[in-house]
Amino acid sequence: MSQNKKLTLVVFIVVVLIVLFQDKFRNSDQPQTSHIKEQDLQSTTARTPASPIKSKPAPPPPVLKTSVQKEIDSALVTTEDQFLKKYPGNWKIRRDQDQRVYSLTGGMISQAAKDPAELLRVARELSPFLAGGDYQLSDKMNTDAKTPHLQVYDIDQTSGGFSVYQGTLSMIANREGDIFMINNRLKEVTPYNSQPKLTLAEAKDVVARLFPKATVEALSGPVIFSDNTSPSVLSWPFKVHSSLPNPKRLEVIISAESGDVLHQEEHLIQN
Repeated sequence: MSQNKKLTLVVFIVVVLIVLFQDKFRNSDQPQTSHIKEQDLQSTTARTPASPIKSKPAPPPPVLKTSVQKEIDSALVTTEDQFLKKYPGNWKIRRDQDQRVYSLTGGMISQAAKDPAELLRVARELSPFLAGGDYQLSDKMNTDAKTPHLQVYDIDQTSGGFSVYQGTLSMIANREGDIFMINNRLKEVTPYNSQPKLTLAEAKDVVARLFPKATVEALSGPVIFSDNTSPSVLSWPFKVHSSLPNPKRLEVIISAESGDVLHQEEHLIQN
């Protein structure tokens, strides 16, 4: 073979190799998905797990009352019909202008005063009916008032750990322990500031300025003052003993919010 033919053959082979190499290089640059069949693509998508959807946190479960609390609630007397059904008798029910029951007489709750715990249970049971709301009562009773034939049980009203001024439920029983009269002086307590702005000493100074010649005695407080018409107020109670011009004793209630006199009640002292 001549030298020219050999050179031509070598050039031809080189050109062919270059073309083949370029074609292979172009194929490798194309995306692989172009070679994936549509069926294979769908199956691949189906196997891919979906990203989890973030859900809102579940609301807290409702507060469920215990069986004991449910039993207590179901035993509460809230209407006149319930009262007469549970304690039948010739009751005379007296109501004020706001339809709050302030007196029950004429019937009998047998043996309820024989046991102090039973007396307190009856008082709490009847408080929604008597006063039309959820009223808190103290565990202690005042039993000072009594005669040979009857005994008066005064149960004080409380709210949030404070005594309610003159808030009392009185239950009168005979010698056999039968309750035959109930006097309701429970107060309606509205939301109040439980942190007194006025200290006891500051409130006492207010009373001393009002009665400069009297003796001022601080009573246990603070207490909640409510007259069933105005908003309830945390207050300081005082006794004021005066001898001029006549011997008398005053009860004065000073607002722990403003220092105003909320209530003043005079008690004459018999010589």
